[in-house]
Amino acid sequence: SSAVVLPKSWQGSIVLVKQIKKPLNISTDVLEIIKDYLPEVNGIYLVGSHARNNQIDDSDIDVVVITNKINKIIKSSPYEIIMVNQESLVTLQPIEKLTLNSMLVDAKPLLGKSSLSNYQNKLKLSKLDKSECYKRLKLSLDNIKTLIDLTKENQHVRGISYSSILVLRALDILKNDKVTLTREDLISLGEIYRNYQEIKRDINFEDDISHDKAIDTYQNILEKWKKQKN
Repeated sequence: SSAVVLPKSWQGSIVLVKQIKKPLNISTDVLEIIKDYLPEVNGIYLVGSHARNNQIDDSDIDVVVITNKINKIIKSSPYEIIMVNQESLVTLQPIEKLTLNSMLVDAKPLLGKSSLSNYQNKLKLSKLDKSECYKRLKLSLDNIKTLIDLTKENQHVRGISYSSILVLRALDILKNDKVTLTREDLISLGEIYRNYQEIKRDINFEDDISHDKAIDTYQNILEKWKKQKN
């Protein structure tokens, strides 16, 4: 039980005490969210900013669940749970392996601690895998450039924010084998990152940025790609 201390002058008043935000219990919350799938679960791993202990108040809570058969994404704010069939770990496309491996590098096991290293090993990228990742990222950059070229200089460019952040993060992981971009690095991108956040949270809005900002962002990312590829 708990007590609420109030000013003496409030004596005799009717006071409403309301819980604004309940404390997090990540393990309990996750088990409740995936309760229908528990017989298929082999491992549950906290990933992302909460695993790295650099989360802020509005950070999503990202969780990877390794299963026997299920591939599924569950969004239940503030949780985003990625369920992956363990047999698919060795058949994922290189860019998918890159993303999942970067999550598990800093993972905190909630269930299945002894299996984590095995999953990490299955997701390691070969030189050929990395080469394929660079090719895939170049295609994404080409698509961004096409959208910019189709837009007049005095107009805003639409639809490139999310893919720009994904390419930047993938390049960061390819270079460092894990996520090293900080929130401050991403915030410095201004409207690009703000738009990305809105899209990630399924908020309905127009993803557009100024033509100059789009060109500057594209050129900076392309330069990073060239340096790393060579």
